[in-house]
Amino acid sequence: MIYKLTSILLLTVAFFSCNNEDVDSCTDNCIYYSFNESEKQILNADDAIYGSIGSTFTLYLNSINDPRFYFNSMTDSYPVNVTDNKNGEYTINFTEASRFIVIIEYYLEKNSLENKLFRFYINLQTDSTYQILNNTCVIDVENDSLKNIISTEVRNIYMPLELCSYKLSYEYYDTNTETASGNLIYSSIGVENEHYEGSFTKKKDSINVQYNNLNLDFTRIKRNSTYYLKQDLTGIFKTKYSLDTINEISITSEVLIK
Repeated sequence: MIYKLTSILLLTVAFFSCNNEDVDSCTDNCIYYSFNESEKQILNADDAIYGSIGSTFTLYLNSINDPRFYFNSMTDSYPVNVTDNKNGEYTINFTEASRFIVIIEYYLEKNSLENKLFRFYINLQTDSTYQILNNTCVIDVENDSLKNIISTEVRNIYMPLELCSYKLSYEYYDTNTETASGNLIYSSIGVENEHYEGSFTKKKDSINVQYNNLNLDFTRIKRNSTYYLKQDLTGIFKTKYSLDTINEISITSEVLIK
């Protein structure tokens, strides 16, 4: 059974480092954990675990009877999905960015009235930054005069400045659909020195950003070990210049993800 704490506890929480012990040395009433199917580690009371939003967190409860989970976050929602995989294994997904207090209530023996409380913390990293390294533009238009007009529009409106960055701060993440949303900060350095706040939505490798009256759609692409953000603007300009032949308008930006 799973419960949510009805009040906010310990709004200022001290986060402790994990004490990694040998899993084989623990026998009774042991609690292990892993992130994204990584190697199991022993979880001690008041440990802090660090992960990222959308991660899969698995708890392994050894000889724990009738465990009950209580979650408390810095928000007043219930951003936790728990799946009982049986045999003492529980998969936990977090759909919001927050710091969590997790309390497990369990009994030392079956049918016992003597219970224990086990507390630990989870701190989810919620930010990722895409920095633009360079841009490649494709403008495949048959009319040369129109090509010059579109080139100017693409450069002035859609093309990111080199070394500008998009910082995505996640507020929501659904692991089932791989959709996310949150706040955005766009910033550039150099002559422009711009700084705008906005929002973003994300589904798998599709990212939409909105800021400074702009609404941009990117597709994240990975080639070998390099990441790119691509904007396919063909449909936008075909609609705008419907009487002309437009084959492709696109911008591909090489990015560094931090």
